[in-house]
Amino acid sequence: MVIRLKKSIYNIEAIRNTIYWFSKNFEILVSDDEDYFEVISENFNEIDRKEFIKSLNDFSLREQINMETKDIKNLVVSKAFYPDLLKFKDIGEFDDPINILKRNGN
Repeated sequence: MVIRLKKSIYNIEAIRNTIYWFSKNFEILVSDDEDYFEVISENFNEIDRKEFIKSLNDFSLREQINMETKDIKNLVVSKAFYPDLLKFKDIGEFDDPINILKRNGN
């Protein structure tokens, strides 16, 4: 069975992720021409094709959400770790929380 997918709708990353999840049970090839990707599997039946398309749409949506929210994720992570970022020391400088240097006379 051959599944033709428009390049303007589906990106190759989503297609490859879907192929990866189906590769346990199927041998799947992908090729492309100017406007389409072709997903080829001799083992696919109509139910498998529907499951593949369903998974492909899921991965495509995840990819889109990831692209749209990456800046927000970076801001949240930066804000969460901001106090620790201020505590970084220069190379060669370190904390002495139990005063080892003072006890040794340094």
